[in-house]
Amino acid sequence: MAVDGVESTAENPVLVKDYVYLLSDDRKHDHRFIQYMRELIIRDYFIGRGIAKPLFIHEWADGCAGQNKCAAGFADVANSKYEWSLGVPCQRNFFETAHAKGEQDGAGAHVKHAAAVAVISEGDKWYARINCAADLHAFCCERLSRRADSSYAKARASFNQRIFYLVPEDALHEEAGGLHAVDHNAGAAYQAVDGTQRLHSTSHVDAWKDVELRPATGAAAVRIRGMVEEYAAGVSVAVRRGSIMAVKMDPTDASHAYYLVKALSGVTEVGGRIRRDDYRQTFAPGDSVISGRYFEWTDPNVRDTYTLDTSKKCLIPCEAVLACDVRLVKRGDVHMLPLREHQRLLALL
Repeated sequence: MAVDGVESTAENPVLVKDYVYLLSDDRKHDHRFIQYMRELIIRDYFIGRGIAKPLFIHEWADGCAGQNKCAAGFADVANSKYEWSLGVPCQRNFFETAHAKGEQDGAGAHVKHAAAVAVISEGDKWYARINCAADLHAFCCERLSRRADSSYAKARASFNQRIFYLVPEDALHEEAGGLHAVDHNAGAAYQAVDGTQRLHSTSHVDAWKDVELRPATGAAAVRIRGMVEEYAAGVSVAVRRGSIMAVKMDPTDASHAYYLVKALSGVTEVGGRIRRDDYRQTFAPGDSVISGRYFEWTDPNVRDTYTLDTSKKCLIPCEAVLACDVRLVKRGDVHMLPLREHQRLLALL
C-alpha cells in the first residue's frame, strides 16, 4: 500500500506520521466533539484520501476530569465496544490535564506561535488578518502543511505533514467536502444520576457501586437535551454564580414587590427526585432552578438596606426571575438599593 507516494510492504513496513489539527470557533469540547473528531479522521483522513480504513485506533485524551463528569460522557465510554465509529474499534486512554506532556504539545505550540508571529508582523501578508478559525485554517494550509527544512545538522524530521480541518461552528454551514458542524445533541440523552458527590467520595474499591445509565426516550429526551440552556434563554435568564437577582415568588404577597437573591449557581435541572430547599419549597424532577441566598431587610420600615442571609439556601424557579443584573451598593455588611434601581425593578413587574 502506498500513502503519499511512500510504499509500505510486509517486508519493508513504513510508519507514516501526520499531525491532524481540528480548528473551530466552537469552544464546547464535550464528548460529542471527541466523537466527531474520531469519525472525521476515519471518514476524511483515511477514506476520503483513498486510504484503507484503519483496523484499530488508539486514542489518548487529556482533560478527562472535565470531559467525563456527565452521564452521556460515561455512557459514551461504556458503549464504545458496541458502537465503533464507522465500524472501527477504538481503545481510549484518559489522563488528567498536564499529566502527559509529549510531542503533541509541541505540535500545537508550533502552530500557535507561527500564527501569533504572522499576525503582529506588519510586513506579513497575514498581519492583523487572523481573527477566527477560518482565517487560522487558511493561514495554516498556506504556510504550515509541510515541515520546514532545517539547517541544523542534527535536526530530524519526525513527521510527514500537517493536515488541517476546519470545523464550522454554525450548524447550517457545510464545506464542499461535506464537513459539518458538530451536532452536540446527537445520540441518546440520559437520565440524571442522583448522589454523584457521594459516589465520587468512595475511596475503596470494595465500596464501589454499580450505576445504571438509563437512556431517556421520547419527550423526556427532547427535554433533557440542552434543556437548561434553551429554557433559560426562553425566560431571558442569564444567571451566573454571584449574580444578584430580583425575583417575584408570590404574586399575592403585598408586602414584597420582589425579593433580592444572590445566585450560588447558574440554572440547573432538578434530578430524578423531588428537591426541597431550606425554606421548605419543593421542586419536581425536570424543573429548572437557581440556587441562592436571600437578602433580608435590615429594618422592615426602611426597605432600601439589606443584609445577606448566609444561614439558609433557597431554590428559585427560572420563571420567577425579573432581572439578574441588580446593582447594590455595599457598605460593610450592609447592601443598599439605589432608588433608581428600585424604580427600574418595579417597572419590570
